[in-house]
Amino acid sequence: MIIRMVSLFLLAVFSSTTYAFSENPYPDGKVQLKIEKNQLCAYINKLNLKGYYVIEVFSNDGNTIESSNYKNKFDSYYPLESKCLYLNNQNFKGLNLSSNRKYSISLIPDKHLNAAENIKYNFNGLVTDFCLNNQNGQLKIQDYIQGQCIDKEPK
Repeated sequence: MIIRMVSLFLLAVFSSTTYAFSENPYPDGKVQLKIEKNQLCAYINKLNLKGYYVIEVFSNDGNTIESSNYKNKFDSYYPLESKCLYLNNQNFKGLNLSSNRKYSISLIPDKHLNAAENIKYNFNGLVTDFCLNNQNGQLKIQDYIQGQCIDKEPK
């Protein structure tokens, strides 16, 4: 009886299925956002990145897809908090941010330009999902959690 129970236990333990998860496509962290001069501004906290990059703002509400991007090289413009990149029409052509809509912002390598100039970039990408709330002309960044735009918790 004991041998049978031990055998069943060992069979259950060693015949279990192992699940693997695919690698996060953006393992380098998040694109940070802040409001500066009542404009949305993006930056990163990761230092020493190299190469050309693309920052894309994307939204798909099921009816309308919006997308705009900004391209540069870290040697030319490094979007740190002290010199964040404004999400406006000057930097992102045709961008029109709306309240209560989910957006994703990603910073990824520009593989074509890096390959053309034989630059070895050292990052895979950063991404953040967010919403924007405009109340009486005052912008507020919100988190996008489980299908809803939710006010950020104070730090």
